[in-house]
Amino acid sequence: MRLTDQKRQSILDAAIGEFQDNGFGAARITKIAARANVSTRTLYNHFDSKEALFEAIIDVVFAQNAAIQITDFDPELPVRDQLITAINIYIAGTTTEQHLGLNRIVMAEFLRDTALAKRAFAHVQAHDNPVEHLIAQAMNAGKLRADDPKFAARKLVSMVKTFFFTPLFLFGESAPLPRSDDAVIAECVDMFLGAYAP
Repeated sequence: MRLTDQKRQSILDAAIGEFQDNGFGAARITKIAARANVSTRTLYNHFDSKEALFEAIIDVVFAQNAAIQITDFDPELPVRDQLITAINIYIAGTTTEQHLGLNRIVMAEFLRDTALAKRAFAHVQAHDNPVEHLIAQAMNAGKLRADDPKFAARKLVSMVKTFFFTPLFLFGESAPLPRSDDAVIAECVDMFLGAYAP
């Protein structure tokens, strides 16, 4: 990695730490520069404002979402098994400490700036996630009832996020469940299949 890229990454890491500790509103460029061990001038050579740093953090979140593994649907295998696998991949990709921490920074600012939130939401909607990708292909293969795959995937993902992402995001710990994680995921998939069986 080139020195200039290393400095840019150090600044970005420092901004993430500062935003996590103090929130976007209270964060100061001088403190971010000090955390990154660079001058304020060097920081401004890479990011022209605190807002530009925040936009870069949003880009990191989007890049992490886009990097979640996507597997193609196999019409020879049971739909249920493939949906369970896709859900597990999605949960693993969205519940890492880094991903949760970045999302907390971003969401806190979205509550303050609804215009920014709308732009970001539109960006997220433009990208596949492993669940939506699989559902779309299963619908095309006639293995699920035809519908808008994005809408269908949101229903299934919302169910699953309630049990796995949301408690970690809000409280920093998993919610106690009456059954194993695998059983809860299977039940969510079964409810989905009850509505979308062909």
